[in-house]
Amino acid sequence: MSFVELERSVFTSFGKGDFEKVHALIFKAETLYPDNLNKILFWKACVFSVEGKVHQSISALKEGINRGIWWNPNTLINYPDLKKLKEYDDFNTIINHCDTLLKEAKQQSQFKNYTFGNPESDTSLLTLHWRGSNVANFAHHWFNDDLLNNYQFSFPQSSQVHGYNSFCWDDPEIALQDTLQSYKNISPSNTVVIAGASQGGKLAIEYALKETINTKHFIAVVPAIKELDSFKEILNQNYTSNLKGWIITGDQDYFYDKTCLLNELLCEHNIQSELIIKDGLGHYFPADFSHMLSDVLKEVNIKK
Repeated sequence: MSFVELERSVFTSFGKGDFEKVHALIFKAETLYPDNLNKILFWKACVFSVEGKVHQSISALKEGINRGIWWNPNTLINYPDLKKLKEYDDFNTIINHCDTLLKEAKQQSQFKNYTFGNPESDTSLLTLHWRGSNVANFAHHWFNDDLLNNYQFSFPQSSQVHGYNSFCWDDPEIALQDTLQSYKNISPSNTVVIAGASQGGKLAIEYALKETINTKHFIAVVPAIKELDSFKEILNQNYTSNLKGWIITGDQDYFYDKTCLLNELLCEHNIQSELIIKDGLGHYFPADFSHMLSDVLKEVNIKK
């Protein structure tokens, strides 16, 4: 079982309240994927907290701190599954420690760009990771052997630190600078698809609409759509012709309702936006995403 598959199983089991299975999966993850301990210990803290085992939850976070791992302090404060910890001094000490480490990491962070796939391909995906991730963990959602053989993938890793080995696109100006640096590495003759998930998916739609990137195609997976006013402003200022997009979401995603409204708004402005809804899917990639992506990219190439 790959880490992506294991992570999906953890989220699915957690959503169903099957905490016994969650603990079994976490134990398996600790054994097989020690490099992802920051995520694994966070899962452990969450499941213990939801079960009412506060001291075990705090101990999981302390274990991370003792091993040089830390988390975004705002995530710890605002994450619903950890709300039972807020009244405990040890938890607030962890938050303060993480805040110090976050400030230090921001002083050292740099933009990075990663490329995968076929360098000879004339179709390139410029793909933006979701908030609180990194390219090493995020990129594998987009791959299978067929996709790697036929397409070129460019993944900018934001210079904005979110947590331990995790990054975000919170500052719009820096996000644009980082994205354009990655875009400059793509051959001008290539067909470019701007893509992303969650916060990166929202940005992918924005960049396509603003024509920030020379593209006629966007792919957004569970985009983090919190409001529509910014999109209305873009659409009122920009006329984007021949733009085709695919928005993939689930009916259990946090942003499902706003995502559906955004798709309606795009269609009202004569943008070909195809909304794909996966029953039961939360804020995560569909299990069959690589096959969905393959179908989308075949359509992109037909339209060249």
